[in-house]
Amino acid sequence: MLLVPKLYVSIPTCMLRVVDNDSGEEIPRVFQRIAPYEYKRNKRGYTFVAEARTTDIPLPTGKWRMRLIGSLSPLPQPSRENLNSTFNVKEIRDYYLPNDNNNILR
Repeated sequence: MLLVPKLYVSIPTCMLRVVDNDSGEEIPRVFQRIAPYEYKRNKRGYTFVAEARTTDIPLPTGKWRMRLIGSLSPLPQPSRENLNSTFNVKEIRDYYLPNDNNNILR
């Protein structure tokens, strides 16, 4: 099915990433937005991840909405009833000193 996911947030630096769980490859993007792509049925499905960054202010609160725009009806449904909608916020304000493994975060 030809599908375009669109993300609505109040943060201008937000980016949506879509990963094919079978191959581990990321769906191509054009100008930081997901390009129209033909999603094929697979065993493990797809993962949608929203990423937001700010340089000097903390992330503001607000609603995050994702809309799927597709060519067929009905649109795909989530495989589980409860979706993981928890957010992980990390604030990093320090200098980066490389270690032996070049790890930044664990």
